[in-house]
Amino acid sequence: MARAGRSCLPKEYEFKKIIGVDFSANLARIAARNAAKAGSSRISVLHGDVRDFDFPAGPLAVFLYNPFSARITRSVMQRLISHPDTVYIAYVNPLHADAISSLPGAEIVAKDDWCTIWRFGAGSQTDRAESGAITTADEALR
Repeated sequence: MARAGRSCLPKEYEFKKIIGVDFSANLARIAARNAAKAGSSRISVLHGDVRDFDFPAGPLAVFLYNPFSARITRSVMQRLISHPDTVYIAYVNPLHADAISSLPGAEIVAKDDWCTIWRFGAGSQTDRAESGAITTADEALR
């Protein structure tokens, strides 16, 4: 959840809920302890397989730090592209970017050397990405 020299990154943004899902029970416990230290009731961590996770209704921002193989990335993306609302995928160190870019409706809204952000879905929102104000992935997360 954090990069070197930064606090808990999701805490810095005004997301309604922040849900972490980890397949490793040990890593989920560590993430839950870190989330508790952040002191935000918006953050929760679940132990489980993200391929079985029921993504909440409403617009989503999904953050990935190259967590999966290409096969699992494709499986998760198949679930996300059927989500009824707008979905943003922020993928840091996107080794399996083709598993996302090749999907119908994939629109890159920001990209730089370390991160790519795609939008899927509704497209009816007017935001900084649609107006062309986003020039880097870092700006898209602000």
